[in-house]
Amino acid sequence: MSTPLEVIEKGKKRYEMYYCLHTVMPKDSQAEVREFIKAQTLALLQALHDELEGKKKTKNGVKHFGGNGYFNQQGYNQAITDQQDSLQALMDKIRV
Repeated sequence: MSTPLEVIEKGKKRYEMYYCLHTVMPKDSQAEVREFIKAQTLALLQALHDELEGKKKTKNGVKHFGGNGYFNQQGYNQAITDQQDSLQALMDKIRV
């Protein structure tokens, strides 16, 4: 499991290595570039999805933040789940 930043860095290195060396891109390569961008986008979305999973609270009840008050854990986890569902829907759309 990679972080979003790691995915971006790996993709940047791969892009520079394979595609920036060519100044004129043949039509066949354009399809490769589109596939690369699609794969990179999916990898980044998956990393964001996984990162959100790690932010879910595991303790029961209410979680204290700072000294300013309390935040309902269930609502917090539901918001994260909603974001993950949106990311998953976007990934599914891109895969089609």
